[in-house]
Amino acid sequence: MNRRIVLAIMIAIFLGGPAKAGGGDFGLGIIVGEPTGFVGKYYLSNRNAIDGAVGWSLEKNNYMHLHGDYLFHNWDLIDVDEGSM
Repeated sequence: MNRRIVLAIMIAIFLGGPAKAGGGDFGLGIIVGEPTGFVGKYYLSNRNAIDGAVGWSLEKNNYMHLHGDYLFHNWDLIDVDEGSM
């Protein structure tokens, strides 16, 4: 198995503890797989946010991946009896 893949799996295991939404407007996380990297999301309002990621390929060419999105959240799309979605 490729050493970089093993390293990515080990990082995910040790840094990827239980996920919990802490509130606030900004969140940061990791992407494990192909590509591997970091992701962030910033809420502009209750219904709008921007997110982006930077990652790199673990294959021999070491390609870099960048993306960004403008998000629209429709919290009323699915009716939930308890809690929130």
